Amino acid sequence: MLLNGFPRPIASAIFGARWHYRPAPNAEYARAFKEATGLPTIATGGFDTKKEIDAALESGKCDLIAMARPLLANPDLLDLFRQGINAPERPCTHCNRCAIATAVLPLGCYDRSRFDSQDAMEAQILWWSGGPPA
Repeated sequence: MLLNGFPRPIASAIFGARWHYRPAPNAEYARAFKEATGLPTIATGGFDTKKEIDAALESGKCDLIAMARPLLANPDLLDLFRQGINAPERPCTHCNRCAIATAVLPLGCYDRSRFDSQDAMEAQILWWSGGPPA
């Protein structure tokens, strides 16, 4: 909870040094595991767009995709994908504030920069925790 108090630029500089987002980085590991064992695999991490998900599944690199942060950031993400939309208007920023906050607070996206207001962010968090819809 204390980590959420850090301004984003400072938190990124301290905790995110040398980290850079890369789409679907574990797809190749899933493929290697699947080939070595013959078992079905689930890939996770960095699957933010329909295109990335479809490519990993259609290539056979994995059999399933697991997602967390992109769904916390956009609870309607699967509906968007079903509509043929490749990515949400406001995608997950990979700030990791959700992972830090969820240990003690309700689930949700805590990146204020993704929302029009603090109230909009809190409404989405309340929606995830079973409160009134956003």
